[in-house]
Amino acid sequence: MSALPGNYVIAIERAIRRVSFVDMDTLTVAQQISIDGDVVDVAVTGDFNKAVICSFNAQKLFEMNLRTNPPSVVHTFNSPIPLEAVALTADNRFAVSVVGGSPSQMVSYSLEDASGSWIPADAQAVASSPDLSGRLLTARYNAGRVRLYYIDNAGMITDSGSEVMAGDTPLNLAYTPDGRFCFVANYYADEIVVLYTGNLNYFGETSRTPVIGHPQTIVVSKNGQRVYVLTTREVASFEFDPVAQRLSLTGRFNHNLDIVSYFGVDRMTLDATETKLIISGQNQLAAFNLTGTLLGIVPGVQSDGGVAAGQSSYRLPIDTILVPSRSGILQFLDETLRPIIGEVFLKNADNVVITKDCTRAIVPSYDNGSRLMDIDLTTRPPSLKHSVQTPVSVLSLGITPDSRYAVGVPSHENGQMVSYSLSDQTVKSIPTDAQAVAVSPNGSGLILAACYVKGLVRCYRINAQGSVTDTGIAVEAGNDPINLAFSPDGNFAFVANWEAQEIVVLDTSSPYYISEASRTGLIGKPQTILVSRDGSKVYVLTSPLEVQIFNFDPVSKRLTLSSSFNHNLRPLFEFGVDMMALNSDETRLYIYTFVTLTARTMLAFTTTGERLYGPSGVLTQGVAICKPM
Repeated sequence: MSALPGNYVIAIERAIRRVSFVDMDTLTVAQQISIDGDVVDVAVTGDFNKAVICSFNAQKLFEMNLRTNPPSVVHTFNSPIPLEAVALTADNRFAVSVVGGSPSQMVSYSLEDASGSWIPADAQAVASSPDLSGRLLTARYNAGRVRLYYIDNAGMITDSGSEVMAGDTPLNLAYTPDGRFCFVANYYADEIVVLYTGNLNYFGETSRTPVIGHPQTIVVSKNGQRVYVLTTREVASFEFDPVAQRLSLTGRFNHNLDIVSYFGVDRMTLDATETKLIISGQNQLAAFNLTGTLLGIVPGVQSDGGVAAGQSSYRLPIDTILVPSRSGILQFLDETLRPIIGEVFLKNADNVVITKDCTRAIVPSYDNGSRLMDIDLTTRPPSLKHSVQTPVSVLSLGITPDSRYAVGVPSHENGQMVSYSLSDQTVKSIPTDAQAVAVSPNGSGLILAACYVKGLVRCYRINAQGSVTDTGIAVEAGNDPINLAFSPDGNFAFVANWEAQEIVVLDTSSPYYISEASRTGLIGKPQTILVSRDGSKVYVLTSPLEVQIFNFDPVSKRLTLSSSFNHNLRPLFEFGVDMMALNSDETRLYIYTFVTLTARTMLAFTTTGERLYGPSGVLTQGVAICKPM
């Protein structure tokens, strides 16, 4: 577990090849890590689990795990070019890095498998849109233009060919949190250019605002209303009006620091509480309040590169098992099925899903009508954060890979597909005839939903605002599809056909259609499908006999039986609810079994069939496990 303070800043010390983690509440060093390269810039994922750091002469990207104690470099990627600026995509899956100076390359790096790719690009700074559209804006400093690129779900970058004038010398960029506007630091013109980026087919300039000194960094508040600009002479504060699409000056102060400008490198950031501005001067790190009062110079930090804010909070231990109990509580169990921390009382809870970053859990409940219970897993013990009414009683649930939305369907026909926002608690819904749902993990917005009675799998899409639409695409998936699971890359989906006793493999790699790839017969009726992290193995829980483990070949698109074992349990028939779970190192399976009509219990097995632990107590249904990103 991370030993970083709750409110911290990462400061790059290029000259001495070091990264400092600074406690912003005390303005003291919490951790210092040496790096094998002349590091320049840093970016932190939105879940604060990872950081990516770029180096110039060493031509490397360093991926850091911020949850270890101390934070550690887990991957190093060798770049074909020097790297000066780095940005992260909104889904935390890819880093994009460019070099300042003459036209060169733009590098894409995957935080999932540490691979990389690159394309030719005249780009000296880069910003990734936070709206999940895949848009990248780059600054062409010498040409005075901002150019649009796209990054897809595989991390491949393409040049749109579209660009706009953005002053004389655009040095840096910053998006608003909703992705509808981008601010450009026009260096020698001493001004900020506002670009409208809310239309997927168009972007262009709306206004310009002067500053005193050459602008280097633009920082936008979480609500998008405040904009802070660091120049070589001052910090200027603005209010942004998205209707007038203009900046209005609200304050300014002299920082009295030596600001050496790098292309696309943020030399200033807001702390996690948005009450302090932290500036990386030449060989010093200074903290100011928002009106310009100097709070202090951090001792022992020779900051001369980028800075980024982070926050740390309590996290569940890896492999914590979440299960709802018959008595109406959400329990937290260790690998031996013993309770480890306090419970959350929910009442009438069915099923549980957990966000990818293990910070939130969503539990459907039929207490006081139909509700979704939103659990905060960063408090100790975990606690109920929100309880939200839904138009139908949801049972099957999935969560988008960016942890922004939960999507659910009821267990009956002619219901509603519900979308719930974890950020603002809004609920949206559309009609559906589905009883099971799965959300693609690749960020494409694809949702598959199984219609049990009709034998169909339908395609839906969820957009950046959480609105779900029916694409009209459906594929016949055999008799009585009861559950679904995606491969980790989102290119395939596996459908459990209950009565037909088979698994149907669907090819979901195309954004325009899905198709059946193969079918594999089973011993028993399948209820739950689990896929290994690398996508090579598929685990199927059947009733009443076996757990069957298959090898999956993405080329032939077929499953081949690898092994199986009799579980001697009574698995449940339940639409779209996982009754089996796999631990993070994929050595243990946790399986529900029938006790009475409304009560179940859980047992643990090795993946070779040896019974380890359990029974766990009287539960209802559904299981989730906290796994590393």
